[in-house]
Amino acid sequence: ARGEAPIKTTTELACLVKQAKPKKALLLKGHPAKQTFQAIRIEVNQEEEALSKLLQVAPSLLKKGGRLAIITFMSLDDRLVKKRFKELSVIEGSRHGLDLLPSQIEKPAYSLITKKPILPSEKEISDNRRATSAKLRILQKD
Repeated sequence: ARGEAPIKTTTELACLVKQAKPKKALLLKGHPAKQTFQAIRIEVNQEEEALSKLLQVAPSLLKKGGRLAIITFMSLDDRLVKKRFKELSVIEGSRHGLDLLPSQIEKPAYSLITKKPILPSEKEISDNRRATSAKLRILQKD
C-alpha cells in the first residue's frame, strides 16, 4: 500500500492492518490494529529502554528500608521488572558442600516484598477496566 501512496492517517493504517490480518485474528477481542499501534508507541517512546534504565538506577537510590513499587500493564514490562527484582534479591550459587555458619552466608541487599505480583480486585476492575492487566511488584532495600 505504501508503494501506491503514502499512509497519511492512523485510520488508513488501521484499515490496512485489518485487511492484512487473517479471518481468525479478526474474531479475537479488541481492535485488530491495537497491537500494531502499541508496538509503534513502544518504539517511538523508547519505553523498553526507559524501563531498563529505571530498573538499573532506581534500586541504588533507595535508603535502607526503602521500597520500589512498579505497576506494569504489559507482559514485556512485567518480565523485565520480575527479572531485575529477582537479580537483586537472590544471590546465585550452590549451598551444597559449604561449611558456613548462617552469619557467614552472604545475604542480598534487597528483598522481594511481593513474591507474586499483586493483581487488581474484581471491584477495581469493574470500576476501572484498564486495571485488568495491571501487576504490582515491590522490592525493598535491606
